[in-house]
Amino acid sequence: MKMRNLGLLPVPVFYTERVPSLAAGGAGQGAPSKGGVPWFAPVILLRPECHGNEGILQHELEHVRQWWTSFFLTGGLVILNLCAVRVAFGETFWQAAFLGLWFSWLAHPLLYRASRRYRRWSEIRAYRVQLRYPDTRGVKMSLSAAAELLAGPRYRLGLQFKEARSLLAEE
Repeated sequence: MKMRNLGLLPVPVFYTERVPSLAAGGAGQGAPSKGGVPWFAPVILLRPECHGNEGILQHELEHVRQWWTSFFLTGGLVILNLCAVRVAFGETFWQAAFLGLWFSWLAHPLLYRASRRYRRWSEIRAYRVQLRYPDTRGVKMSLSAAAELLAGPRYRLGLQFKEARSLLAEE
């Protein structure tokens, strides 16, 4: 395990074979544990052969950044609405706060899985970051290679290559 920093937040990076097929890595969603239940946390899992691939690492760090952003944004909205929840449901402040933080913790992984639009936004941002960094051989990923992956079956985005390429090229 290595630690990377995302501003003030430490991000654990694990090199393991327990990464979903078709993927070099993953952030925020662990491989199924012994009980077969995936765990959700702002950590990065990368295949051992990706050690030293700064592009993939930065791609996954962008997903962790998205995780924390969604956590703090939804957490802020929950805090603003705690009084209304307390009045409407008769919950105590701490019960409502706990439920709100639990929902905030799951906001990014739930949105990523449930919303094609959010997943598309998330992956476009991550690939734009990855394009700026080299792989293990010191070579940056080409726009065409990123577009091919983005349009591929892994992300279920329904994109054609040309559309994926133009979305990645926009800034």
